[in-house]
Parts: sequence; C-alpha cells; structure tokens
Amino acid sequence: ARHRRYAAEEAAARLANTVPVAEDLRRLLRRDPVERRRAAKRLAWRLPARPTLRFLYMAVLRGGLLDGTAGITYCRLLSEYERLTDERTRALTSQSSCLRSQ
Repeated sequence: ARHRRYAAEEAAARLANTVPVAEDLRRLLRRDPVERRRAAKRLAWRLPARPTLRFLYMAVLRGGLLDGTAGITYCRLLSEYERLTDERTRALTSQSSCLRSQ
C-alpha cells in the first residue's frame, strides 16, 4: 500500500513538471549539469516500456545479475515500482482529460 501511495505522489509530481519535448532537448545541451540531468529524466519518463528498460538497465548495465537472486529480485522490484508509477500517471492523465472535456 505504501508503494502505491509513493507511486501516486511521484505520478502527480511528474505531471506537474511536464514541459514540451523540444524544450527538454534544448536543455540537454546546456552547460549546467543539473539542468541536463533534469531534462534527461523528463525525457526518460516518456520512453515506451520503461519498466522493462529499467529492469534491463539495473540488471545488465548496473550489474544486478552479478548479485545473484537478491540482485535480480531488487531489479524486478524496481521495475514493478516503475510500472505502478506509469499506471498511476496514465490514470491521472485520463482523469484530467475527462475533466477538461466536461
């Protein structure tokens, strides 16, 4: 239950900080590392199949496979959290579009 609440809070924050893709692409080229990182994160939120990509990133690129069962479990749980966040983001987006259409 706690993770669902955290996912809902993260989804709401994600929707509140949405900017156009073109703006994020411009921010990737800035000198400020904080701006670049924020833009990269916002662009990553838009990637398709994010839970699967998160699992692969953590398991393969970050070495989760090397930790055995515990590492795989951790990577799987992170992926599941990403799925919960994406689900909640879609739900909030559909709710806001329904409210706008009324």
